[in-house]
Amino acid sequence: MAILRNLLVLSLAISVNAWAPVSRAVTRSKVTQSASSAGMGIIIAGAPASGKGTQCERIKEDYGVVHLSTGDLLRAAVAAKSPLGMEAKDYMDSGKLVPDQLVIDLVAEKLASEECAKCGWLLDGFPRTRAQAEALAAQGAKVDCFVSLEVPDEALVERVVGRRTDPVTGKIYHTKFDPPPAGEIADRVTQRSDDTEEKVRVRLDQFHKNVAAVSDFYSGVMTVVNGDQPKNVVYDEIKESLDAAVHGVQVVPTTPIQGMKMGTSGLRKKVAVVKDDPVYLKNFVQAIFDALPASEVKGGTLVLGGDGRYYNREALQIIIKIAAANGVAKIWVGQGGLLSTPAVSAVVRNRDQGQAFGAIVLTASHNPGGPDGDFGIKYNTGDGAPAKEGLTDAIYQATLNLGTYRTIEGAPEVDVDTLGAVSKVGGCEVEVVDPVEDYVAALGECFDFVALEALIARPDFKLVFDGMHGAGGPGAKAVLCGLLGAPAESCINATPLPDFGGGHPDPNLSYAKELVELMGLDPAGNPTKAADRAPDFGAAADGDGDRNMILGRGFFVTPSDSVAILAANAKAAIPQFAEGVGGVARSMPTSRALDVVADALELDFFETPTGWKFFGNLMDGENGAYTPFLCGEESFGTGASHVREKDGLWAVLAWLSVIESRNRDPEAPLVPVREIVEDHWAKFGRHFYSRYDYEAVDSAAAEQVMEHLRSHFSGVAENAGLVFGGLKCIGLEEFLYEDPIDGSLASNQGLILNFLGGERAVFRLSGTGSEGATIRVYLEKYERRKANQGKPTAEALAQVAEAALTASAIKDLTGRNAPTVIT
Repeated sequence: MAILRNLLVLSLAISVNAWAPVSRAVTRSKVTQSASSAGMGIIIAGAPASGKGTQCERIKEDYGVVHLSTGDLLRAAVAAKSPLGMEAKDYMDSGKLVPDQLVIDLVAEKLASEECAKCGWLLDGFPRTRAQAEALAAQGAKVDCFVSLEVPDEALVERVVGRRTDPVTGKIYHTKFDPPPAGEIADRVTQRSDDTEEKVRVRLDQFHKNVAAVSDFYSGVMTVVNGDQPKNVVYDEIKESLDAAVHGVQVVPTTPIQGMKMGTSGLRKKVAVVKDDPVYLKNFVQAIFDALPASEVKGGTLVLGGDGRYYNREALQIIIKIAAANGVAKIWVGQGGLLSTPAVSAVVRNRDQGQAFGAIVLTASHNPGGPDGDFGIKYNTGDGAPAKEGLTDAIYQATLNLGTYRTIEGAPEVDVDTLGAVSKVGGCEVEVVDPVEDYVAALGECFDFVALEALIARPDFKLVFDGMHGAGGPGAKAVLCGLLGAPAESCINATPLPDFGGGHPDPNLSYAKELVELMGLDPAGNPTKAADRAPDFGAAADGDGDRNMILGRGFFVTPSDSVAILAANAKAAIPQFAEGVGGVARSMPTSRALDVVADALELDFFETPTGWKFFGNLMDGENGAYTPFLCGEESFGTGASHVREKDGLWAVLAWLSVIESRNRDPEAPLVPVREIVEDHWAKFGRHFYSRYDYEAVDSAAAEQVMEHLRSHFSGVAENAGLVFGGLKCIGLEEFLYEDPIDGSLASNQGLILNFLGGERAVFRLSGTGSEGATIRVYLEKYERRKANQGKPTAEALAQVAEAALTASAIKDLTGRNAPTVIT
């Protein structure tokens, strides 16, 4: 008999020996990968009333295999008058048992047929003895997985003894689980003569002996499934075993790793922490899938990409294998592993009508990269937004309870560089997608590109965009240079690099040094001699393209002013808001400039904790009552409801739209950024604003600073008259946020020190770094008088700064004489 090639044999035995509950739904001793999944072969054996027939139908339907039983094979061979059939007929006509070898030859002949080789097969109830199993193997049948479906004897006896058949319709009822209707049907149903307890137990005893004989033979590839569960659950576990056998899925033991709790922007660790531990990333990714609904993951589509930082490419391969092993059917990965964070949101929301259930994003945002830098990972849900607290908590709990992770270690590395390439990893299809296509399409719905092209074409207008070697560079080049016609040299540092060119990809006055100098500014935001020859408009984005910095010629626009100015001009300047602004929001530490605009224009306004997920809730809540939505935060994040992430390039295009709206007469002199901002101050007042960052502070010392502030106000009423740095304090507020959409509470969001003249200082501990803590101190003073609005920020805030530093004792408690960065 010819050797059966490319056949995967899975033996499913329904074992009813002394039953005991299993601790896991599926247990495996070993999985052997088949050379090919073509022509899958399955052997299924089951005790009476085990549900074998139901499971056979499901397997046949899902896998398209040919369903075979030895009885059917014998009858078909006899009917066909084949040589083996005629030999079998002689035994059957004489009332003798058909010999094992003849049955084996019949089975092997069928399995070698073109139909079975192409479609695969499901062999029902064979082999029953070790000799049959050995003989079948000798014919070339290779067993890759043996699934033992365990059901307690007592449950099987109850199922059989209670069966009743309607002799008229043939319908089967059960006295306990599905009683026949009272009356005529109940009176006529009958019980099969062999459905008594005594006879059932004899059949079960024989079945146990049969299974014991073959289970030893297949023990090296055994899988155990608890069959005493609902039919669908049983089938899901059978299917999982089949897929594991086909695709080489391995379930690998592991132990929990402490410290995997995500912050507002995901999990961030030093590269070495993740790279040097062979299971660190595997554990965390498995925890993500464990926390998600299985109905979303299995057969679903996942988006994958990131900011291109060091170790991301290796991480992509690990994640692809784990996703495939967990049943993900399709992965869209950005070309080269690149997808800016707003682009991820656009792909999730828009590609194939929002087919993806979510995204894994490899980014540490504005943190440094390279071998000594930071690695980051986060999860975005099916609306394109960062995972909300309930899910991030569930992921964290999953990391603490993890016992295994799933992967396909033998799979070759996936080509993530060839656009349009499609690779198979197990049962998962991995497609390389354009990292900017869906994103640019989303931006195109927000802005008038024709009008912006006309602005950029003006001979008296020049712009420069600094991509800081992050993931935002390709999108900026595609739009600014490709669609709007800006010269190629307008985009600098636009090629993503794993170490961000050795820089710190944070778009602020300190780290965007090249851009700041080109725009005629010093690191404090003051104009330099170079301002006279500087471009008219400058902007930068961070490592993952979601943050932005806006500059004019020799002029810095604070992020707080930026969102307020966009809100004030949105309806007139930005097509996305042509019908009006639905709502606006800022994070608590952001200056109150937006509040003044919202009050004047009667816009719905919200003050939220730091974290874009809170804005996303407002965008989607109340049936879209606040959409189109505009929001921002002092940490250089601005965006709108076109995606569910902050969006650096969107902010750049929004500012260009405001500039275009003030410069529609091509013959008139250009109205510059400075004039637009100063006009806004004249109308709404100026909020002098600055942020002090004390980075990588000892965590205990950082907590001491916060406790020291609280100690002044153990009783606010008694201490409301305290004076710090010459400013009278009227109280300390600990920010608590109750989400108006879902009612969730966010506490410990920062301390607000309020002063009598309206000044304030906000203190927060940030978790966006990978080591220690960052203390952020936000200083604010409102000035309504136009004559005083032109003061340098440092001068205007000097007294507020002295009051904040005195009240917090930050120098004494941290040993820091100055902030790491002043923005």
